[in-house]
Amino acid sequence: MASLNLVACMALATMVAGNFLPGHREPMDAFRVIDEFDRGVSIYTSINDTDMKCATATRTYLDLEQKKATYVWELKGHGGSVKRNVTVNWQGGDAPDLPAYHIDYGSMQGRSPLLNAKMCLPH
Repeated sequence: MASLNLVACMALATMVAGNFLPGHREPMDAFRVIDEFDRGVSIYTSINDTDMKCATATRTYLDLEQKKATYVWELKGHGGSVKRNVTVNWQGGDAPDLPAYHIDYGSMQGRSPLLNAKMCLPH
């Protein structure tokens, strides 16, 4: 379960970079970022989760008009963990920087701000 939370967090952390530009004031539009990044990779986890070691993501669906996107994360099976794919579906939320997600493995879902240091901002 922690691995799946981390999948969503990694996807959100990928989107955060534009919010740190000097003078940047408006919220980051998650779907502008999703449009730019069709692939992702997990390089580091603060909890040393072997499920996420070198995991890669590929965007398999994007509809900017409807604000929907899908990424498939390939968990490599390092450290004796099970090799598997996890699908994360994104859709527009209440604000441009508040996308909603649904993880098709275990029916996890939620809404997360892109700049929430308690959940997904790497530190």
